[in-house]
Parts: sequence; C-alpha cells; structure tokens
Amino acid sequence: MSTLFKQLATGGINAGMAALSSKGRDQGKVYLVLAAEDRMLKLVDGKNRTMLKPKLKHRNHVKILGQMLSAEETESLINADKDSREKDTFIRKTISLFLNKNQLDGNGGI
Repeated sequence: MSTLFKQLATGGINAGMAALSSKGRDQGKVYLVLAAEDRMLKLVDGKNRTMLKPKLKHRNHVKILGQMLSAEETESLINADKDSREKDTFIRKTISLFLNKNQLDGNGGI
C-alpha cells in the first residue's frame, strides 16, 4: 500500500501522535497512538491500556492533540527488548510530559 493511500485511509493519523478520546466511557483520556489501521487506531496509556492490550478505537472518536513521539521512536518502542512494564512506564511519563508541555490536564481541558 502506498504511503499516500495509507495516510488517506487513516485520516492523516500516524503512530506516535497524542489522541484525546472524545466518545465512549473513556471520554477525556489521552492516549498514544501505537498504530493506525484503516479507520481503527491502537491506543495505549501505559496504565489501563498497556502495550499488551491496546485499545481499539475508531478514528472519528478521537481528537488528535499533536505529535508526541516520532514514528521511528514509536516503532523502536514497540520492538525494544524491554519488559512490557518498562515500556508502559515510559508511555506514562511521555504522556505526562506532553500534557505538561502543552498545559493540558488529563481530562481534555486547557
């Protein structure tokens, strides 16, 4: 699949972006996008949704906040020879730093 077609199919959402849940019972939570597959996204927060069980969510049910990690950094995180708990800790810290840098609280407010 070509890169342009993949970007069109995923709505321009790439791995490593920060996503705010706008629908569902997890509304207001911030996630890291692990992968974008057609209209579905694999989301992790390092706490409730870990690397071992990412949340699948439709791309229309999230709001993209910006690029948290580059696609290469996200890919290296997925393929790293670390324990999944270490990866989840890194994800929690990355989300926290992103929220502090952009002065957002964890519930989607500014």
